[in-house]
Amino acid sequence: MNYEFRHSSGLEFTGNWFVDSGILGFILILEDIYGMDLQEIREISENEKLLYYGLFPFAYLCSEINRKSKSRVSSELIDEFRKALFDSKFESADEIFEFTWNSYITRAALGLWLENKTESIIFKNKVPDKLPEDVKNLALRIKELEKNLIDNNSEALGEIFERKFKGFKFDDIDRIFSVPDENLREISEEFLESFRDYREHLLRFRELLKGMWLRDVVGTSGIPEDLDSFYKIPIDNKFYKNFVFFQQSTTHQKQKQGLFDIISFRVDDLDVLKRVDKTINKFLTSYRKAKNTYYAPLTSKHLKGFSKYLFVYLISFDRAFEFFNRLGYVLFYSNDIEITYRVNKKLRVRKSKIEENSVLMRVTWQEIIDSLIELKSAWALENMYIIKYRDVNSQTQRFVDVEYIGISKIHASILLDDVIRDAINYNLHVNQSGYSWLLEDLIQNRPIKPLIMRHIMLRANGKTGQRVIKPLLYSLAIDSEIFSRKEHEVFNDPLQITTRIEEIVFRIKETYGEMNAARKNIQELLPPGTKENSIHHLISILRRNNRYLFVNNLLKILIQENAAFHRLKNYLFNRILQNDDTWDIYALALLTGFLGGR
Repeated sequence: MNYEFRHSSGLEFTGNWFVDSGILGFILILEDIYGMDLQEIREISENEKLLYYGLFPFAYLCSEINRKSKSRVSSELIDEFRKALFDSKFESADEIFEFTWNSYITRAALGLWLENKTESIIFKNKVPDKLPEDVKNLALRIKELEKNLIDNNSEALGEIFERKFKGFKFDDIDRIFSVPDENLREISEEFLESFRDYREHLLRFRELLKGMWLRDVVGTSGIPEDLDSFYKIPIDNKFYKNFVFFQQSTTHQKQKQGLFDIISFRVDDLDVLKRVDKTINKFLTSYRKAKNTYYAPLTSKHLKGFSKYLFVYLISFDRAFEFFNRLGYVLFYSNDIEITYRVNKKLRVRKSKIEENSVLMRVTWQEIIDSLIELKSAWALENMYIIKYRDVNSQTQRFVDVEYIGISKIHASILLDDVIRDAINYNLHVNQSGYSWLLEDLIQNRPIKPLIMRHIMLRANGKTGQRVIKPLLYSLAIDSEIFSRKEHEVFNDPLQITTRIEEIVFRIKETYGEMNAARKNIQELLPPGTKENSIHHLISILRRNNRYLFVNNLLKILIQENAAFHRLKNYLFNRILQNDDTWDIYALALLTGFLGGR
């Protein structure tokens, strides 16, 4: 059975948002553990075996451990592993994986395993039966010491642990080892001796477990069969509970083999493919019934062409999302890996300020614009999504919503122009307590003219300190192009769209220049002392949508005996009287001539 793959390492987006989210999650895992950025990971991906069979499995386990355990994997161990991996010579991917698992993953997992065994054996009501004999005997002795300690000193223990004391909890363990002997002696010498005896046995228990792990697990290629379940790495992932690596009933060796199967994607082995397929494809149907599948009735065979490391990305899928208060788990996605990576990284930095959807959208667009300026990637702007979910479990598997936020080629071409973008990247005062980000209104394809009208009214009434003109005229010039009814007809002919996109930036700048010249003419032609009295009347006429009355009243105000008036006449005739579609936009531009500023 032969399969073909599109990419060797897959560190380019595929166009499938589900797979691409996994690629982003894969990158973020490596970044979190090793401090690598996207560019460095891409460079390392040239040696894909080291990346996928060495760096990834160690990073994946470390990230899971750090999410679940008090004992985070030390940076010293991470640095040691990375150096050892690149300094060593390997003959095969299998050898890289064996080295990574046997010598380093097992060391990284020691703290988590110790915590789990201590909690599940010592701090549960009953010591489990299926334990190695020496572990069981010591655990029973500790439970006996605990009972005697509590029976005789429950009030004293309540004072130390600040609760009504009925028994030790796993969360007490730090306090058990840190409480000073002097505090215990203040209660009684007998209490001190009993507590120290309990503490020393607990410490002996932890040392026993640690010695067993170092003897039987670290650096060995095989686990004693009768202890295979005992040495299971206690990791649970609610997103991929069915994956053999996270199953409660699995064993250490099955975990190891399961992770290797995920990475190697041994599609020639149908048993492996079916087993892996139905356990980690969270939104893909199983090989039997798909009762718990919500998103899409697909199996991995439909997606195998995207990458030979498809399953690596699928188990990394949930890491692409970041949790935001009141919003749930959120991901910004575009079909450009650079923009997606940058925007999500910046959203993580600013997450403490994001608790509402409107703020999320505002911050997202700000970061998109910043990335757009850096990368000049207009094509990516056409397909962008905000994907959110509150929770995912085996019963619902539902997202809260998927919101499309892409913008058109025309809007993208406007945003890519430095002059226009800088002009409208402005928070305009539009009412007594509110401001509007002009760039956001453009992105949302909302007319900006109503905001300019409200701002001019504030200026006319002396209720704002803003004195800008350029953002107003560029906004009106953009509206005159985008919302011109005659221009909508262009979209009926796809062959003309490219021409329109190439011309639109030039035409906006040209319109801005024409409006600005007319504004200056108005300033030159206004008699002294007429600005304040005239602008309110003209605003009222404009709001009544009467262009002829607007022009007649304007002409009555202006001085008509100089060159500026003759220049303005052409503007009034061509842009207002003979313009059925956007005359009001050009008329509003004239009102800026009644305002101060530049």
